[in-house]
Amino acid sequence: RINTRVEIKLDSLTTLSTEPAYNQSNTTSVSDRVSNTSDDTGQNIDLETSNKSNSNNYTAGTNLYFSRRFKKKGNSISIFTNIDVNESESVNDFFSERVISNNGAINSTEIQNQVINQDSKGTSFSIAPRWRKSLTDSYGLNVAYRLSTSNREQSRNVFDRDPGTGDASLFNSALSNDFETDNTQHRPSVGLVYSKDKTRWEITAGLLYQTLNTDNLVLDSSFDRSFSNPYIRAYLSKQFGKFGRIYFNYSNNINVPSTNQLQPVIDRTNPQNIVTGNPNLEATNTHNIYLNFNNYNWEEGKGIYSGAGFTYTDNQVVGITTTDVDLIRNTTYTNVDGTYNGYLYSGYSMQFKKDQRSIDVSLGLDANLSLNKGFTNGVSFETNNINLSPNVSFEYSIDDIFELETEYNVSFNSSKFSLDNIDDQSFTNHTAAIDLTTFWPKNLIMGLRGEYNVFGNVTDEFDNDSFVLIGSLGYKFANDKAVVKLKAYDILNQVIDTRRTISQDFISDSSSLVLRQYFMLSFTYKFSKFGGKDPNRE
Repeated sequence: RINTRVEIKLDSLTTLSTEPAYNQSNTTSVSDRVSNTSDDTGQNIDLETSNKSNSNNYTAGTNLYFSRRFKKKGNSISIFTNIDVNESESVNDFFSERVISNNGAINSTEIQNQVINQDSKGTSFSIAPRWRKSLTDSYGLNVAYRLSTSNREQSRNVFDRDPGTGDASLFNSALSNDFETDNTQHRPSVGLVYSKDKTRWEITAGLLYQTLNTDNLVLDSSFDRSFSNPYIRAYLSKQFGKFGRIYFNYSNNINVPSTNQLQPVIDRTNPQNIVTGNPNLEATNTHNIYLNFNNYNWEEGKGIYSGAGFTYTDNQVVGITTTDVDLIRNTTYTNVDGTYNGYLYSGYSMQFKKDQRSIDVSLGLDANLSLNKGFTNGVSFETNNINLSPNVSFEYSIDDIFELETEYNVSFNSSKFSLDNIDDQSFTNHTAAIDLTTFWPKNLIMGLRGEYNVFGNVTDEFDNDSFVLIGSLGYKFANDKAVVKLKAYDILNQVIDTRRTISQDFISDSSSLVLRQYFMLSFTYKFSKFGGKDPNRE
C-alpha cells in the first residue's frame, strides 16, 4: 500500500494538491458449512458446502484539488477531481452436497463440484467545480456541479468437474454471467449563505440525474434506467448569551438502487437463493431533521443540553423472499413507503463546590422510536419499537481524599408486530452502580466498583441478573511519575452476557461466552523529557 500527498502553494491565494494512492492485496480463504432445514411436513434438507478461494486485487487512483481565493473576502473557485482504476480476479474451488429427505427417506441428492473464475475491472472519474461569491457583507452564493462516471466489467465463469476425469472442463452457462455496467451521475446545486454576528444559515437546492446501462453479454440483453430527483439541504446555527447555542439541520438524500437490484435477470449464483431484479424500482428518498440545543456553563459546571433527530424514508428498497416446496428461496425487490426512526437525548448537570468538597448531580433522558416495514416469506409486516431510558448520577468528593459516585439507569422497551405469530413485547432493564476511589494514604490509590444489572423479559433458560465487582490498588512513586497497579475484574465471578434481540420479524434470547474473572498488573511511567526540552523547566 502506497499513499502520498503533495501540496503546492502557487501563490498566497492559490493552492494545488494531489493525493495518489496504490493498494495491492492477495487473499486466500477456506470455509466449510453444514446446515439443516426442515418444515412441519417432515421434509429435511441437509446441506454441506466447502469453498477454497484465492483472489488478487489492486486499486490505483489519485485526488486532485485546485483552489483559488480572490482578494474580495468570500470569493473563491475550486475544482476537485478523482480518478480510480481497480481490478480483481479470483479462483474458487467449490463443493456442495444437498440431500433432500422426507421422514428419513432420501428423495434426491444434488452435488455441485465446480471451479469458479471471477474477474472484475472498473474505472471511475469525477469532477466537482465550485464557485463562491460574496453578495454583501452578510450574504453569499454557492454554485456547484458534480459529474461522476464509472464503468465496470464483471464476469463469472463456472466449470463443472467431469465425474469421470475430475477435470473442471464442463462450462455451466446457467450459473455463469458476464456484465458491463455504465453509470453516470449529474448533480448541479445552488445555495444561499447568510452569516452575521452570531447567526449563520444556508439553504441549498439541487438536482440528481443518474443513468444506468447494463449489458448482459451471456444472454445478449441490455437494460437502461434513468433517475431524476430534486433535493434540498438547509441549516441554521445561532449563538445566544455566553454559552448558549441552537442548531437545526434538514436534508433529503437520494439513493439509487444498485444494478443487481434493478436488472431483470435471474441470478442463480447461489442455487439455494435465486435472485431476480426489479426494473421498476424507484430511488429511495430519505428526509433527515436534526435539532440541538446547548446551554452549558463550563465555568460553573452546570447547564442543559438536548437534541433530537428524525428520519423519514419513502421508496425504501427491501427484499421479498419466498420459499418453495423444495425449500429453495426466491428473492426479488420492491419499494415500501413510510418507514421512520427518531431519537431524543437530553441532560442537565449541576455542581456545588465549597473549599475542598464538591457535589455533582446529573439527570439524563434518552428515547428512540422506529417503524420498520418488510416481508417475511412473501408476507408484508410492520414493526413498531419504542425505547425510553432515564438516568441519574450523583458524585461527592473531597480533594486528595476520596470520590464517591452512584448512578442508576432504567430502560423501558416496547415492540409491536403486525405478524400474528409474534407476540408484542414489553420489558424493562435496570442498571445500578457505585464507584469509590480513595487517595489516602498519600500515594496510595484504591478503587472499587459494583454494578448490578437486571435484564427484563428474558426466558427462564438464562440468568436475568448479574452483580459485577471490580477492584484496583495502585501506588505512585518517583515524584508521581510512576504508577504500579493491580486490577481485579469480576471478583465474584458473576458477569454474564445475556440479552434479548428484537429484529423486524423475529425475537431471540442469547447468552454469550465473555471474558470473566481476571487479574492484571500494570506499570506506567510518565516521561517529562523525551526527545526535546523538559516542559517543566524554563
